[in-house]
Amino acid sequence: MLNDLKLDVLKQFYGDSLDYNEGTELTWMRQSHYYMGLYSYTYSASLTISTQEFLKFKENPTAERDNWLDFLAIGNSLSPIDSANKLGIDITTSTPLENTISYLETVVDEIIALSK
Repeated sequence: MLNDLKLDVLKQFYGDSLDYNEGTELTWMRQSHYYMGLYSYTYSASLTISTQEFLKFKENPTAERDNWLDFLAIGNSLSPIDSANKLGIDITTSTPLENTISYLETVVDEIIALSK
C-alpha cells in the first residue's frame, strides 16, 4: 500500500518528466532518518526557534545579529530547549510554535495575494 501511494504521489508531482524505474515506489523506505531518534521534534524545534529569532531580528537587527551568531556557535552542544533559552525563546510552552504557525499563515496569505 505504501509503495502504491508513494508511486502515485511521485507521478502526480513529476508527471512524465521522470522515468519510473522498478523500485521507484520504494523511495519512501530510503529516507530512514525521518524515523530515527527525534528527527521530527528536532526539525520542528529548529523551524520554530529560527522563525522566532527571525521575527526578533526584524525588530532589532543589531542586537539579534550577535545573539544569532552566539546561538550558531553553540552547535550541537546543548539540547534544543537549552539552545532556545540562549535566545530567550521558551519552547517548553506552545507559544513559540503557535506564533510560528501564525507567522507562516500570514506569509502564505501574502504569497497568495502577490501571485494573483
